[in-house]
Amino acid sequence: MKYSTTLLSSAIALSLAFAAQAQDAVDQATDLDAVQVVGIRASLEKSLDTKRNNAGISEAITAEDIGKFPSTNVAEALSQIPGVTLDRRFGQGERVSIDGTDPSLNLSFLDGHPVA
Repeated sequence: MKYSTTLLSSAIALSLAFAAQAQDAVDQATDLDAVQVVGIRASLEKSLDTKRNNAGISEAITAEDIGKFPSTNVAEALSQIPGVTLDRRFGQGERVSIDGTDPSLNLSFLDGHPVA
């Protein structure tokens, strides 16, 4: 019994010593870098409005979206859309295929003018 009491009192004394040491630590304020949040909500709304106002099935990419892609031509920008693949010649996309259809059956417009 004496052994248990000594062990218990030693454990309590050690825990109080660590608690006192933790209280002595001084909190130092750290300066944080500024975080800049850039949204793409307007670009997404513009794309959605274009899709809603169209009579058929369409997909729209805005100029802001194209600027974020590492594309060198319209066909490569369109390849970012799910289901769109490219026929590549000499490393660059030339003809656009949608869901495996023949590229000659697809129309691509840039500002209302047919391209590719």
